Amino acid sequence: MSKYLSQSVVSLASYKGKRRFFACSGIITELNGCTVVVTLATLVRDHFDENKVDENLRIDVLLPDKQHTQDTLQHYHLHYNIAIVSFKGSCALSTANLYDAGALSSTRVEAVGRCFESGMLMATRGKLTRWHWRSTFDCSPILLL
Repeated sequence: MSKYLSQSVVSLASYKGKRRFFACSGIITELNGCTVVVTLATLVRDHFDENKVDENLRIDVLLPDKQHTQDTLQHYHLHYNIAIVSFKGSCALSTANLYDAGALSSTRVEAVGRCFESGMLMATRGKLTRWHWRSTFDCSPILLL
């Protein structure tokens, strides 16, 4: 699975001027016929008010081929910490299918990320376990079906 995902994993960083604000990974996928990146809303969260987005941040995406693109925040949900970033122009990129309902029956999981400085791919495997304690977050799990 990691090998399959490797061409769909990107690294993102947000900047204010030349100062890097935050860096994280994301997955390239399709949404309504457009190529987008699903990532963390923390990328654009306001440094002083976590309930707001900082509209003055520039988003830089490091693609698997080590090219950089400046992209645009399309949608976000700060409570669920999820964001959708769109690409400027059309890029022929490998997209991941995040809507595989068959994957929900498996207890095996993989975490994949990409380092912003080097572009190196990071991956690890694990097992999905059910927890018996209450989440510290005041929200329900998100399932993409």
